[in-house]
Amino acid sequence: MAHGAPDYSNVRKGSFVQRLDDLAELAVRLGSPIQGDRAGEVVFLDDFSVGIGKIGFATYGSDASYNLSGTISFYGDYSVRLIAGSDGTHHTDLFKAISNFNIGKMGVAVFFRLTGEADYLAIQLNHHDGVYYNRYEIRFYPTTQRLGYMNSSGVFTLIDTLADIRVASPTFHYFKIVGDLAVNQFVRCIFDNTVFLLTDLECWSTTSATYPYLYGMFKFYGRDGENDQLHIDSFVITQNEY
Repeated sequence: MAHGAPDYSNVRKGSFVQRLDDLAELAVRLGSPIQGDRAGEVVFLDDFSVGIGKIGFATYGSDASYNLSGTISFYGDYSVRLIAGSDGTHHTDLFKAISNFNIGKMGVAVFFRLTGEADYLAIQLNHHDGVYYNRYEIRFYPTTQRLGYMNSSGVFTLIDTLADIRVASPTFHYFKIVGDLAVNQFVRCIFDNTVFLLTDLECWSTTSATYPYLYGMFKFYGRDGENDQLHIDSFVITQNEY
């Protein structure tokens, strides 16, 4: 219910998108409007203030793990620490699956902090439509500071080389991807305060009979022989992006 308005005053029959009369709660949850991108409508948001039960995890390699951390955070008291495995494919993933209820422009965003070196980070928007599996993936390589996307052939393609990015410091970085599920194309990605337009670039796709659903994912790849670490504070999925 909106403050000072009748119950259901902002609900319209036959509409999938309703008017917002009161953004107070959303503002509290998202923090300052200068922190991160505010485009799109929030479908899911977790800042881990009540634990990690709402998020899925997967670990690969020796001693790969994850846990709730109360020592490093961006918004509140907690973040999630990802520890990459030291062998095998040496990565730890964080993800959230949701029903396939909106076919349009959707986004996935995180705030992350590296505590040292790493191989690379990947943010994904994954969509199963019942016939195809479509993956929108952006990667960031901290050592070389290269930012790139996975093209329609599954090959990493350079977008840009970032300058003066403090990757092994107390700095939290903002990372977002937006894809258009209706046409299987990237829209844009954001790293900190820089927006990269990816118009007309097709995502990677393969046939899949998996039931329709979609999920956002963040993948942290460590170096071989090391258990590199990274902290995530806030994981967001959006719909109706521009």
